[in-house]
Amino acid sequence: VIESELISEFSISPMPARNTAWMNLNLSKESQMRIAVLDARGAEIALLHNGQIASGQHRMAIEVGNWAAGTYFVRGEGPNGMFQSPLIVY
Repeated sequence: VIESELISEFSISPMPARNTAWMNLNLSKESQMRIAVLDARGAEIALLHNGQIASGQHRMAIEVGNWAAGTYFVRGEGPNGMFQSPLIVY
């Protein structure tokens, strides 16, 4: 789900992930953004970024090797919208 004019690309790979997942994000302009991983109940389990993020292509590692198998959600929020995607760990 992408609900922002600033985001031209957002993806997570590989899916499912075992040790490391990669989040790819492309922003059309600099923005304030909070990016976190939530568990199935909506509890935040990891904070990936909180603050200004430059325009352009970004690639962030999500280390999932110690997480229980299951479905998580990567969620980004800012003043100009949000994005969310499932992250499956096995």
